[in-house]
Amino acid sequence: MLHNTYTSMPTHKKRFTKEEDLVILSEVKANPQNLSNAFRIASKKINRSSNSISLRWYSKLKKRNA
Repeated sequence: MLHNTYTSMPTHKKRFTKEEDLVILSEVKANPQNLSNAFRIASKKINRSSNSISLRWYSKLKKRNA
């Protein structure tokens, strides 16, 4: 496992699963006015950083679920 030099959190190089995407979508739907909170909650549920979830949302999921 690689480590990010800017934080002490390990970086995960695995792909997002459909189940993880569903958790992200569910949290965004529950918190549409506060995406940072939605990403933070989802990060705790799926054990990924809120930054990686944010990147996933803006690069893939938002376009598909607009």
